[in-house]
Amino acid sequence: MIDWNFHKFVLGLIFSNTRYMLSSVFVFSSSMILLLYAGQFLFFEPFLTFHIPKNMMLNFITMAGMSLLIGLVTSMALYQATHTKNNLKKTGAGLIGSIFGLGSGICVSCSSVGLSLVTLFGSTGIAALSFLNVYDTQIRLGTMGMLVLVYFLTVHNIGKKCDVQKPSTGKS
Repeated sequence: MIDWNFHKFVLGLIFSNTRYMLSSVFVFSSSMILLLYAGQFLFFEPFLTFHIPKNMMLNFITMAGMSLLIGLVTSMALYQATHTKNNLKKTGAGLIGSIFGLGSGICVSCSSVGLSLVTLFGSTGIAALSFLNVYDTQIRLGTMGMLVLVYFLTVHNIGKKCDVQKPSTGKS
């Protein structure tokens, strides 16, 4: 069973420190701007424009959710890396998960990466581009699921491997 009080305690412990709060806001903002630009929701030329077509609302929501989870997991991984009792190599899952989430969240078929795939791999690149274009939202939802799993594993590892005093439940 999930101890939600412990989750609240760990999040409060991490985000009570301004350093982790600012890093989370920075990672969220950066990944959100990058994803919105790659997904063609945000334009910088000829002037700053932000537009969400009605048929692309689900893509926007998944991009916002992924950016939020990436910011959360990255700050938690940084906290775990600086407060762990064990080897620092074992704390990299949150950072790797965040990088993977950001990479898979970028609309490959919408950016110049898609053109590079086509020119580099020919018909195989066209097939890959078509696959990524068709299953773009499903790939993002799968990535969000992976980031949620990384969140729960990071909370578990912070409680297990860091010097954290678990809150009392108030029961005798």
